[in-house]
Amino acid sequence: MNSPRFIELRHRRNFRYGTAAGFLLGIGVLAAGQTQQKVIVQHEKDLSVAGFIVRPANTPELQTMLNLLPAYRVVPRIHGGKIRFVYADPNVCDCLYVGSQQAYDVYKKIRLEQHLAHQRPMTARM
Repeated sequence: MNSPRFIELRHRRNFRYGTAAGFLLGIGVLAAGQTQQKVIVQHEKDLSVAGFIVRPANTPELQTMLNLLPAYRVVPRIHGGKIRFVYADPNVCDCLYVGSQQAYDVYKKIRLEQHLAHQRPMTARM
């Protein structure tokens, strides 16, 4: 049978390990959140450079669209017989990025160039 002193020491040790693990997990989540936000900001810069127009969701119609669209993904939509590409950001800017087929093609080209530039240093190390 374990003595009360032994049980108390074991609980203290477990508490310390649990606290340390919780602290490290919290730091990891915070870092991941900051990294995620950096990725979102970079995507939005790329959209702007490609020719997408920023539309603040400041009307009930735009707010509804913002809430219905998948967040942080470019999706095609038909508006007035023309295809438009829409990117919804409900958290960082509370806005929509709207672009034409041409703007979307430029955006895809920018993203591909960034991906290839990121892959080159990794390939050179191998």
